[in-house]
Amino acid sequence: MHTIRDSSRRRAHAAAVTACALAVFTALTMLTGCSSDSKSDSSATTLPAADCPFSGTIGDSSGGTAASEALTMSSVASSKAGCIDEFQFNFEPTTGTWSAGYSTGPVTDANGDTVAPPGAAQLVLTFNGATYAQAGAAQATIAAPNLDYVEGVTAAPGPNGALLVVIGLDKQRPYTASSSKAPAAYVTVGIGG
Repeated sequence: MHTIRDSSRRRAHAAAVTACALAVFTALTMLTGCSSDSKSDSSATTLPAADCPFSGTIGDSSGGTAASEALTMSSVASSKAGCIDEFQFNFEPTTGTWSAGYSTGPVTDANGDTVAPPGAAQLVLTFNGATYAQAGAAQATIAAPNLDYVEGVTAAPGPNGALLVVIGLDKQRPYTASSSKAPAAYVTVGIGG
């Protein structure tokens, strides 16, 4: 029989594992060359696009496997690693199928309302069979401070029981996306110069 203490321990462990996974992702990203050879202070700086060896796609991508249970996006972490703006979307109890791609027209939520965070380009993430714990049936702004390319992020219930996360950017930029189910369930997105 599970007790409240066991549940709290599992959540604390999951949070620690998620933080560790984000740190590893950030470290690996930085090791791939998004750092400057010039001396600088300890604050993060944006490298010119020519100096940012980030490679990704501006096309569509997808991943994950179908989940039989209801999914909840429990939290979102954003960070900057050299020339990359990063997100980690954490899910409980697991991740499901997802897709990502740039919008070619207005994005609408399940209620028919436009989802339009600030930005000239919109990268749309669709998480099938998921909800966002902080949004319910309404749109919710996701804080993403101190990033270089991201101008706004909005989560909204999408069509067919999906969750939409729309990332507003200054322009279409290459991105990468991947997911993991163990030791924690999350989808990561990196956006580069």
